[in-house]
Amino acid sequence: MTIAESQPPIDASVVEIPDQPEIPSNIETATGVTSVPTTPAPIQGPADQPVVQSVPAPAQNTPQVKIPAVDEKQLEEYSRGNKTDAKTWFGVFWIRKIKQAIGGGLSVIFGKTQ
Repeated sequence: MTIAESQPPIDASVVEIPDQPEIPSNIETATGVTSVPTTPAPIQGPADQPVVQSVPAPAQNTPQVKIPAVDEKQLEEYSRGNKTDAKTWFGVFWIRKIKQAIGGGLSVIFGKTQ
């Protein structure tokens, strides 16, 4: 058996292999991996005037969790209160959410909501 015999035949229907593969949306949401959007070059008309203008890709925003407290120190103080006090459970809840957000790679923002 030679090397040429072990290679699979070339498929005639394959015209071009893309430089950047398409990632299905269900894989993007499951893994968090997203494809990098590219901006195409403008199409020129007969007098070198742009016929179509390209739209820039949206800015990459990192997901955020907004905590309705001044800082984590205030939440720590709340969480050490009496177990019958609502502020205690407020502090415990948001400290847990902060830990989940940090573990999930989200950015945490403190500040009262308007």
